[in-house]
Amino acid sequence: MKSLKLILLFVGLSMLSTSCVKDHCKKQFKMFAPIYKTMDAILKDVKLTDAKAMDKPGKIFSYGNILFVNEIDKGIHVIDNTDPANPIKMGFITIDGNLDLWVKQNLLYVDCYDNLLVLDIADLHNIKVLETMLNVFPDRNYSGYTADANKGYIIGWQERDTTLNIDCNDGGEGLMIFKSRTDIMAVDVSTSSNSSIAPTTGVAGSLTRFNMTGDYLYCVDMSNIHVFNLTQIKPVKTADIAVGWGLETIYSYNNNLFLGTNNGVLIYSLATPGNPTYVNKMQHVRTCDPVITDGQHAFVTLRGGSPCGGFTNQLDVLDVSDLQNVSLIKSYTLNNPWGLGMNNQYLFICDDGYGVRVYNRGDVTQLSEISKLAIDHPRDIIVLNNSLLILTDKEMLQFDYSDIQQIKQVSKIN
Repeated sequence: MKSLKLILLFVGLSMLSTSCVKDHCKKQFKMFAPIYKTMDAILKDVKLTDAKAMDKPGKIFSYGNILFVNEIDKGIHVIDNTDPANPIKMGFITIDGNLDLWVKQNLLYVDCYDNLLVLDIADLHNIKVLETMLNVFPDRNYSGYTADANKGYIIGWQERDTTLNIDCNDGGEGLMIFKSRTDIMAVDVSTSSNSSIAPTTGVAGSLTRFNMTGDYLYCVDMSNIHVFNLTQIKPVKTADIAVGWGLETIYSYNNNLFLGTNNGVLIYSLATPGNPTYVNKMQHVRTCDPVITDGQHAFVTLRGGSPCGGFTNQLDVLDVSDLQNVSLIKSYTLNNPWGLGMNNQYLFICDDGYGVRVYNRGDVTQLSEISKLAIDHPRDIIVLNNSLLILTDKEMLQFDYSDIQQIKQVSKIN
């Protein structure tokens, strides 16, 4: 019995010794250090520069004969679309940290990281920053990273290879190390990869987070509606309305706001435009969901998968004729839907992996697909009188749909 105790003690000491002494291995990582830029420097660079190729287009806006296409976090492509068959790139407005925009009476409203800028674009070659409202979008995130406020804003990452000592027992492949969310990120190199102006206002795509109705600009971040009065050149914030997490898009119709969230459609009344009030909510499973409406029906595309969550990919048609009693009419299975648009007769849906679906929406209980555009990775769409502006993940395409059965591409901008 005594010998057994000695054996157990020896084994225990051996295990303790093994757990306290770790083997270390050397492993090569890619290190990414943030590149900072001050707000003063960002504002100094807001100007029209030479036209450039689209890389990661985000939002689209049509204003008379001018098209504006956001380049995610970089600025805005400006395109003369007087002749849709021969669009001409006029240049690129550099705006670091830009995701959304709206244009009214030659004033361009844009987000710039967590700030709102008002630009005078009457002369595109002499753009003026008229107003800068700081920290009006406090929930704006930067792909999960938090910038050091004393240094400015993170506008990019500087890459370099380095070797670190790591615990061999931690496993290994695909390991990602975040030494500091505000300093350096390390990624295992074994898994890394390269990845003429005349109208009062314009038309945005369905994925927009900006909407202008009357004299008010409504902007949404992940959890709030930010309301600005625009009766003067300097916007005046009139309300910050917390509506819950997961806000994604905003659409207005008939004095109401329809908000797409990742778990439902929220409806707010603009009876008091400076302070929208809650009306109703139509809840659904967790997905991404832009929404548009004609006042009788609302059309909502639900897209599952990261970062939206869920696995549902479908079109929901809602009865919104009575906003106090919103109901689901019917759902239609889709592939991987993004933005959508419509006119009085047709509904157009960007369905990644399939193309752009065209429906006759005369009977919403039996939507019939009457045409299809075989487009790779369509993201958003603007429906004009006889033309379609379709934004993909790399370029913008224009189509003539005057013959709905024979929709013809007229140009491509990349």
